Amino acid sequence: MVRSPVGDITGIHGSNGNRFEETMIAKAHCRLAISCVTDAIKSCLPAQQTILNERYINGAKRETVMQMVLIGGNDQYQEADITARTRFAAALDKFVAIRGCEDLIPPIQVWK
Repeated sequence: MVRSPVGDITGIHGSNGNRFEETMIAKAHCRLAISCVTDAIKSCLPAQQTILNERYINGAKRETVMQMVLIGGNDQYQEADITARTRFAAALDKFVAIRGCEDLIPPIQVWK
């Protein structure tokens, strides 16, 4: 009696799906979420991009960022920082909704 060859080359009999494929799909979805964040930052004005990138991604000190965006006072910086974060949040929420990444990035803007 001759048996037919088995098409499963993984060596795992009875596996429920292709783990490699699932991993690649998950990574692609994560990359999509990262691109949402990147594109949301890019949609901001140049000074806002500097605040977001330097302060929140690179971890620069507040004084350093103030010098980079040519802001002299703490009150002015606070206002610029809030404006940058608000614009980023609005853009991010839109990109996430369009690209379907709600499971990785929940809405961050509070609507009133």
